[in-house]
Amino acid sequence: MKLVSIDCNHCGAPLDVSEEARFVTCRFCSSKLAIQHSDSAIYTTVAELKATAQELSENLEVLQLQRDLDQLDREWQQTQEGYLVNTRRGPKAPSIDETVFGVGMVMVGVVFIVTAFGSRSWLYLIGGLLIPAGIFAAKGAYDYAKDYQRAKGRYHSERKRLMRELSAWR
Repeated sequence: MKLVSIDCNHCGAPLDVSEEARFVTCRFCSSKLAIQHSDSAIYTTVAELKATAQELSENLEVLQLQRDLDQLDREWQQTQEGYLVNTRRGPKAPSIDETVFGVGMVMVGVVFIVTAFGSRSWLYLIGGLLIPAGIFAAKGAYDYAKDYQRAKGRYHSERKRLMRELSAWR
């Protein structure tokens, strides 16, 4: 191992270091030094390792938050596609409005029963089937729309949190 003699860039003290060394700490002033090699000389500069490490740590944190935000958006896209309801005009998000069909079935069932009142008609049977089916359809549509709204709320809440954390770094 060949040693070279260089001076500390901070205090001027002489230092003997290995020719392959990239960094050294001055034994006199404790400065952290980077060893620079040019075509004609070897010299030291004060190394800014702490600032660089801090910047890298902050950049890593920002990249992690951005990755988390991108992943959250991708997951929501998949979740939302799973909730979409196909209509004549294309897919749309479920809403409480879909309960109208079930409520309509209940109303038609009531009309059938009222119409058949006083007679022994098969309209009782149709009304008796439409009312529970309508209630079941309305409740199912309502629950499905509520599940979608809760999932959407969780997504927006988490996205807001990540955006706040990201804006704190900028």
